Amino acid sequence: MELLNYLATTRTVFGELFWNFITKFGEETILILLLSIIYWCYNKKLAQMIGFTFFLSGYLVQGLKITFRIDRPWIKDPNFKPVSSAYETATGYSFPSGHTQAATAVYSTIGFFIKKWWRIFFFIIPLAVVFSRMYLGVHTPTDVFTSLLLSLLISYLVSYFYQKSDGKHIGWFLLIIIIFGFALMIYSFVLYNKQIIDYSYVTDCCKTAGAGMGFACGVFLEQRFVNFHTKTKHFYTQLLKIVFGIVGLLSIQIGLKTIFLVVFGEVIFTDVLRYFLMILWVSYICPLVFNRYMK
Repeated sequence: MELLNYLATTRTVFGELFWNFITKFGEETILILLLSIIYWCYNKKLAQMIGFTFFLSGYLVQGLKITFRIDRPWIKDPNFKPVSSAYETATGYSFPSGHTQAATAVYSTIGFFIKKWWRIFFFIIPLAVVFSRMYLGVHTPTDVFTSLLLSLLISYLVSYFYQKSDGKHIGWFLLIIIIFGFALMIYSFVLYNKQIIDYSYVTDCCKTAGAGMGFACGVFLEQRFVNFHTKTKHFYTQLLKIVFGIVGLLSIQIGLKTIFLVVFGEVIFTDVLRYFLMILWVSYICPLVFNRYMK
């Protein structure tokens, strides 16, 4: 808390705006869109590596959150005040940092993939997100650096083994994603039934697991039945792919949420299904459409 209290004394209006902008590089929505664009238009192999790292590290962080159940800095110390605009994205338990995990998983994997000198830029981004979370007062150094190191380790291991095997053992990665996803859901329900965690934390775990399993199933189906090419003959076709994919993704995220609430109410399986379908859309349904109509 000493570092957070010191950083609080250095805050300025510009600083709050700037670090609020930087912290968005670790937000789930931005990173899913980046993963989608890389998968659809740039490099499937890189996107698969990012996906494996993103979801495996996400499972780990969610599991650690509900295991240790460490409160946010302002709950630990009622006299401490975070930046008010950061409250919206500072939900759930504090340890480890979800923003740091997401940013490290995505950008460090890109850094490990690229062989040119400017790859260092992709390792700097997670460090900037780390500092932003502390500057905004929503995470302690333990929260962010634990998440940074764990996610960086997973990113390195996935990158090393995936590139070494040249993607030939992708089935094992997919199987691990599915098994660990089910394990996370079961673990969260066990803690909930013992009245250790609230229902909202079960929902967060199930959303993460649903998205991860959607990615695994989508990649398997795409490789087995589609095998689309990221490159197209025309630049405008690439733009059309991105627009089509994002509109569909947002339609599933927002539209299905509304429909499920009306039909089923607040039921946990609808969140699992919605996030499963969102990432299945990205990883399989869009490539299927691209292969037929947007070559």
